[in-house]
Amino acid sequence: MNEQEKFGRQENFFVSKERWGEELSSMALPEEDIRSVKLQEFLPQIPADPAMPVSELVDRCLQALKQTSISPEERKLLADVTTEEIDGIMAPYAERLAALIKESGKTSVSIVSLGCGSSGHIEQILDQHIKQELGDAITVEWLGIETNDKRTEDSFFRDHPFTAIPPSEAPQYASLAEEDSLRLLIANYSYHHLGRSFEEFVAQCKGMDRVIMLEHPVTKEKWADPVHRVAKTSYDILVNEAIDPEWISQAGLSSDVFKVNYLLEEEIPKDSTVMRFPSVVPGSAIIDFKP
Repeated sequence: MNEQEKFGRQENFFVSKERWGEELSSMALPEEDIRSVKLQEFLPQIPADPAMPVSELVDRCLQALKQTSISPEERKLLADVTTEEIDGIMAPYAERLAALIKESGKTSVSIVSLGCGSSGHIEQILDQHIKQELGDAITVEWLGIETNDKRTEDSFFRDHPFTAIPPSEAPQYASLAEEDSLRLLIANYSYHHLGRSFEEFVAQCKGMDRVIMLEHPVTKEKWADPVHRVAKTSYDILVNEAIDPEWISQAGLSSDVFKVNYLLEEEIPKDSTVMRFPSVVPGSAIIDFKP
């Protein structure tokens, strides 16, 4: 099928603004939320084509985003709203980490943070909570991992070990943690950007004592819905445009930079401990399991 034929077929899959509003509402995004406002500006440009490969969907979302005007004030508001929402679940997140440390009986813990971002904002909050909960009796060592070094001057990982691992490499994460410590791997909205299957990810985590994922899993049935698939991917790109604009800018130049492979509900290990936060868009959950 040539490009003209493909475009003609995809014209049949454009969805009305009203239908997009319904989908965003089902994702716990009220109409007046700045994220919903901006999404409804560019979603109607993207066909909800069930045959569209995810890589092409990402490209179409990025193209539509380029055509959408976002002022500096709106960008800040997008980042602030998203960050504040996530900050609201840091207390139960830290409590779960502290409980795992207590249960282990060890006095030192090595926490590997996969996809720590530029600031280490989440890790800094978790570190403070853990130390308040457990005191000086526990030694907490952090290691931040990113695909490249984009740490800000005040990044949490300026004061803690950090390593850049290119996407093409797939190390055993346990080899990066302190051997005699409780070895935890946390992945905050980062697994689904690896571009790997969950099975491959778990294999990389072998040797870690526990894996704790902050993700927004989706059922196979829901992911098969092209309207939801476009809305979920577009949301991901929009909030990252606000929080990490350099990444999205790079993604616009190379389709290999921004990958999505969302965790399926059906893939979550049966013995996992799962805490769900449906109001944290789009349906976030903390998933804790032994790899």
